Amino acid sequence: MEQLKTIILERRKTLRLTQKELAQKLNVSDKVISKWETGSSLPDITLINPLAELLGITVSELLSAKELSKPVLNEEVNLKIITKFKVLYFIALGLFIVSLLIFPFGNYLVTKNEEAIGMILIVISIIFLISSIITYLVNNVWFRGLYTKYFYRKPYDLVFYKYNLVVIDIVSITLYALTLMVNHLAFLLIIAIIISTIIFLGKHKLAKSTMYIFKNRNQLLFIIALYLISLLIFIISYLYGKSWMTIFFTIPLYISITSYKFYRLDYSN
Repeated sequence: MEQLKTIILERRKTLRLTQKELAQKLNVSDKVISKWETGSSLPDITLINPLAELLGITVSELLSAKELSKPVLNEEVNLKIITKFKVLYFIALGLFIVSLLIFPFGNYLVTKNEEAIGMILIVISIIFLISSIITYLVNNVWFRGLYTKYFYRKPYDLVFYKYNLVVIDIVSITLYALTLMVNHLAFLLIIAIIISTIIFLGKHKLAKSTMYIFKNRNQLLFIIALYLISLLIFIISYLYGKSWMTIFFTIPLYISITSYKFYRLDYSN
């Protein structure tokens, strides 16, 4: 009984397809194909039919592979690890929000000659922030490393994608709010563009690794256009609106416009 990685590798070479070419036909990344051929992960159940068709073999032949002869087709979704991921996610998010609330209050006390209490609050805020980041990163690495070994990954991918998308948006709101401290328009524009670029690349990478591979350039151009329009709205509001109005109206609007397409993606990995 052949191993799945051997079947995929040999059939791909027989058909003279590169990993990238096979990946494009399946709408996945070439790294995914590489993982299949090294045996570090298995194809998602939704890809079995198209994969067999592209390799020129029957589904039965593909499913007869050694790895798939185990009862993986009937595996149940592990709700325990999903629940644990969500709990740790909310702990990290809570620590982050508390740190954002404590820091300005501590800074305010320092300016009012209450330096001792103010500095204590600032230190606590920093500790909470660092704890939040560590919890978030460790949780992501643990969850992602665990569920990618499963045969059916869609429910895990959906949770990982949407929860991380929310985190990116919360961080975006925080960063854009901090840009209001910049008084020079040119510097503000540069910082806003840098933030927008980093956020876009982060969301794109997240979507590509879990939910969707962007093959249609028009989709990418549309998303980029939304970012540019939203950035223009942000700059205009900064110039002609009050800072509180920019924070409570423009920034959430900016995030909503730029995130809309990402939240509407259908699972196709």
